[in-house]
Amino acid sequence: MLSYKNQNSFTRSTSGAIIIGGHVQGLANTRSLGKEGISVYVIDTDNCIARYSKYCQKFFYCPSFNSDELVFFLINLAHRENTLGWLLLPSNDHAVFTISKNKKKLSEYYRIATSDYEIFANVYDKSKLIDLAIQAGIPAPKTYDCEEVTDKTSFPLIIRGKYGMDFHRRFGKKAIVSDSYRNYELLISDVNKNYDINDLLIQELLPFNRNNRVVFCILYIVNGEILRSFVCQRIREHPFRNGTSTIIKAIKNEEVVEYSKKLAQITGLQGIIECEYLWDLRTSRYCLIEINVRTCLQIGLPIELDFNFPYLLYQSLVEELRPETKNNDYDELYWIHFWVDIAFGIVGLLKKEYSVRELLEPYKKKHVYAVYNKGDILPFIMETLMLPYLAVKRQVI
Repeated sequence: MLSYKNQNSFTRSTSGAIIIGGHVQGLANTRSLGKEGISVYVIDTDNCIARYSKYCQKFFYCPSFNSDELVFFLINLAHRENTLGWLLLPSNDHAVFTISKNKKKLSEYYRIATSDYEIFANVYDKSKLIDLAIQAGIPAPKTYDCEEVTDKTSFPLIIRGKYGMDFHRRFGKKAIVSDSYRNYELLISDVNKNYDINDLLIQELLPFNRNNRVVFCILYIVNGEILRSFVCQRIREHPFRNGTSTIIKAIKNEEVVEYSKKLAQITGLQGIIECEYLWDLRTSRYCLIEINVRTCLQIGLPIELDFNFPYLLYQSLVEELRPETKNNDYDELYWIHFWVDIAFGIVGLLKKEYSVRELLEPYKKKHVYAVYNKGDILPFIMETLMLPYLAVKRQVI
């Protein structure tokens, strides 16, 4: 359980953070803590942009996030680099899973923000999460097991993985849409060659229009108390639907905040969580899509508006302070992942998914960039030079 008072013998003079995963959200975490004068080390399995930030004091290559080798690496790092008592801040589903599963062992060496595995497992498996949400009266898309889908089922359906990034890593996309039973049979047969179909999440595809984009609610929770909430909405993504955000906008939405607070209570999650929703045009209600128990791609947006979630976590776990509760009060602001948005925006323009006006509109409004920062320019320069490499590694697409 997350606590203001640490149960271990770490001292408050033991200060620093290990950022696990140095992609865009890892860079935001690095800058967030580094600007507060906190020592920051970044670890990743590959080359990454966060390592080039002036706030990253050291970078280390590490084993796969989805292996117990990561645990041994972190323990050895604590001894070798004197990082005993530092905060572990993962921004990758596999890393969260590994840390949660090995929390007791790692807690001897680090301050751990990740929830206990028994709690984490109920949201890591998206099918269990959907069941919990429905029991709590929170709307969610209708969900099927593979064998429940027949030629009588209403299509289209969306097919994705139950567990974190596995499906995306395997198939190069977050989800696959099936528009008929025949197409579904072919897809399942093809997926089954490389993936356990019991690990699939199959749901109705909510009606879509170009203005209906995913809404994110980020919460900071300590001992069941919500200390911060922040809401933003995806404005542009790639691919055009069910994709990864390239532009996000800060918004106000009390409905999803209330849903998220209820989810926090019924799941028992602690620390930083992000709940994702999509508006159901049929029922005029938001439906829960998933929960992430880590910092996500858009974490840099609330940081820019003084909702510094990584530093809140650090204050609670390392400085053993109770961060003040803050009202949901902030200005409109756009967050733009520049190179990815430009590349896929042009593709969308050619496919007539966007007009030139729609493509340029966010750049005319008050905005910040995911990577570019004039006070910390090297990550943007390196991202520019590394674009082909990052594309192959699927860290920008």
